[in-house]
Amino acid sequence: MSDRAITAHALLPPAEAQAVLLTWFDALGLELAYAEGDLLIAWVDDSIDPEDEGFAGAPTLVVETQIHPLLEGVQVRWRIRHGDGPDDALLAAETARSLALCLAQDGRWVVDGRDGPRP
Repeated sequence: MSDRAITAHALLPPAEAQAVLLTWFDALGLELAYAEGDLLIAWVDDSIDPEDEGFAGAPTLVVETQIHPLLEGVQVRWRIRHGDGPDDALLAAETARSLALCLAQDGRWVVDGRDGPRP
């Protein structure tokens, strides 16, 4: 899988940041797959291929978020991972753009850094 990463910070308590992330996951059409402590993982749940006799494969897109509490607020790192297909890469790029738009429209978030695609 290839991945993209975005980090940002906001003057929010960790619980509120987590609520914002869950709202964004829903808005982006992602399903929450795992949540423990400050780690949230969501994905596009298309891992069961009916053409492959129902055997599970890898999800097309996985978004992993890590919330880091700061003295004032939080920093969050989003890691967007995708499969090897060209459509998977396009979906990941669109998800990264949508997430950046969510960050910009929210107004509470400051983007710390943004990495492009990684091999």
